[in-house]
Amino acid sequence: MLSQGGIKKAIACLIPFILVGGIFSCGGRDPFFPSSGAYVGVPMRSTPQGLITQFENAYQDISLSLYQNLLPTDGSFEFFVAPGFVPENPVSLDVETRDTTLQFIGNSTYYYYWTQDIELKSEYALFQNALSMQFITPISIEQSRPIFDSLGDTTNYEVEMTGELYISFNNPDAYPDQDILISCDFLLARDSKNLWVIKKWYDLQSSS
Repeated sequence: MLSQGGIKKAIACLIPFILVGGIFSCGGRDPFFPSSGAYVGVPMRSTPQGLITQFENAYQDISLSLYQNLLPTDGSFEFFVAPGFVPENPVSLDVETRDTTLQFIGNSTYYYYWTQDIELKSEYALFQNALSMQFITPISIEQSRPIFDSLGDTTNYEVEMTGELYISFNNPDAYPDQDILISCDFLLARDSKNLWVIKKWYDLQSSS
């Protein structure tokens, strides 16, 4: 059974990803977010837009395997809860100071997060209990930026997004349908195959 705390995280922090634009100066063309149709014959996660498309597909198809494929194989993913979020059945939260490489996460001194194993358990519960998940409002890419290393290579990518997600559950008497407004920031990183994964996920619902 999906705990109420698990539902709150799952539905209040999920982010539908439909690219509507990026912030770059490359002659009007964003090399990291190419035009549609660019993924024939190549892995989705070869670009940030491809990862976003796979993320969207994972939820609309209710596919845990697609979602799990978006996370690092070394288990280093971190989900940062919104300030003030307290789950009904508290999970073990770790804490770290502000990641100074990020620009879109607010100015809190400390950020609380749970680890990849807890995240996968939460998503498993959601996917087991969800009847359908649909993105009912087009997603807006509020801000986006590549992050470069000392050699000028793009090693990370930050994207802030907003949108609206509608979730129906198998047991509506226990879990009524939810219409969720979403605000989130992702830090993407490259894996050993040079494909993009989600390294950090910040819920921005209450950050300042």
